[in-house]
Amino acid sequence: MFKSFSMDLAGRKLTVEIGRVAAQANGAAFMHYGDTVVLSTATASAKPREGIDFFPLSVEYEEKFYSVGKIPGGFNKREGKASENAILTSRVIDRPMRPLFPKDYRNDVTLDNVVMSVDPDCSPELTAMLGSAIATSISDIPFDGPCATTQVGLIDGEFVINPTSAQRQVSEMALTVASTREKVIMIEAGAKEVPEQKMIEAIFKAHEVNQEIIRFIDTIVAECGKEKHTYESCAVPEELFAAIKEIVPSEEMETAVFTDDKQTREANIAAITERLEEAFENHEVLTAKVAQVLDGGLSVLVDEARVFIPASLVSDTYVKDLSVYKDKEVSFVITEYNPKRRRIIGDCKQLIVAQKEAAQKELLEKIHEGDTIEGTVKNVTDFGAFIDLGGVDGLLHISEMSWGRTENPKKVYKVGDSVKCFIKEINGNKIALSVKYPDSNPWNDAATKYAVGNVVKGKVARMTDFGAFVQLEEGVDALLHVSQIAKEHIEKPSDVLSIGQEIEAKVVDMNEAEKKISLSMKALASDNAQEESTEE
Repeated sequence: MFKSFSMDLAGRKLTVEIGRVAAQANGAAFMHYGDTVVLSTATASAKPREGIDFFPLSVEYEEKFYSVGKIPGGFNKREGKASENAILTSRVIDRPMRPLFPKDYRNDVTLDNVVMSVDPDCSPELTAMLGSAIATSISDIPFDGPCATTQVGLIDGEFVINPTSAQRQVSEMALTVASTREKVIMIEAGAKEVPEQKMIEAIFKAHEVNQEIIRFIDTIVAECGKEKHTYESCAVPEELFAAIKEIVPSEEMETAVFTDDKQTREANIAAITERLEEAFENHEVLTAKVAQVLDGGLSVLVDEARVFIPASLVSDTYVKDLSVYKDKEVSFVITEYNPKRRRIIGDCKQLIVAQKEAAQKELLEKIHEGDTIEGTVKNVTDFGAFIDLGGVDGLLHISEMSWGRTENPKKVYKVGDSVKCFIKEINGNKIALSVKYPDSNPWNDAATKYAVGNVVKGKVARMTDFGAFVQLEEGVDALLHVSQIAKEHIEKPSDVLSIGQEIEAKVVDMNEAEKKISLSMKALASDNAQEESTEE
């Protein structure tokens, strides 16, 4: 969605257009300051760059000949390399913005500023600085902004905000100040012996102007800002240093590192690195007490060294509340030791999965289809219950819970219930269970009990527009069609019947193969009427 925002800045109009171009960037601002036009974009990679311990921020300030009405000619037909001014401008943009990104952020971020048109009276460098701040603030890139930048000149003892090209030529001061809401975060200055007090006043003046710009940016962020994305933290864990100290004492590390001879120093560091890698690559099973429950996992103490176990590696199933592990001992293996990223990662899930696979293999060798087995309800879902058979989970499907109709498994079983069932099918490591024992099948003698012509009783279980289903016994339902309820016309079964009502009807059809029984109250009524007539 295209939106335009404007404010008066030092007597000239500053316009910011959002959504006009660069829609694929994380954030983009098309800046107009006077007749100066700069396209500022902010982009970030989806994942952190591996193997680095710094924030990979790149700032580009691209000057184009066409922005000042020049077309390259002669031998060089293309734009040349970045000028000294472009490089210095990139550094001035980088300097105040870099500290505002999270310290543990390692995703590649690029701030690109393309100068489209230049008005000598409106600095493209300043426009690019503001554009980068706005593009990053409205993007989904984590950023503790906004920040704003102002240039101050001094002519005849008076401060000039964002001086024009002509004013810069005669100014006694060239001051650039970047601020956040709270404080000044960068100062770059050059002056012709300006008094210190005057310089301080100029800094405060620039800070005041920056606050106006920040309020302007806030209005843009409120309307166009994206929700900041989550990211993988690359913070240096304190427990890593403790673990390294356990293996390599501080005195030994100092001796190895603070050696004047370069070759000796590199040999010492290589030897220490090898010792550390061996200590964490042998995958030894460790058992330790959980020292702290964190938002994203568990912190485990091993000989004064802390190991982090992510929540996803605590168990082979989802654990909603990790606090149950507080002060308990857990077994794990070290799966990651990364000296460059300074991480020690433990894994409980790997051991649990291995133990379950061993138990599963042992159990599958002992059981067979048709065996009766007893287990404990581990989990209940809408489609069935998972039964722990002693290392292997079997599924008791909702259709196998009863010969009758089961509305909701959660009304029948609860977690922890003991269940006796038989193994219906084994398919690989999947076990299907059932409590519908063949000898208790109500259809075994249904052909005799519900033969055509028999009069039966049952309860109305459910109704549709075309008839009512009557439960003759658990697992045996019969259809009472709407046309068979009474001699007179009935629109819907619910007009004369209700759920749970006990009725008496005559069996008019029996299909044992398809397990279908048809009833008729109308036929029974006719039979009764004939009997009464005969008696009279």
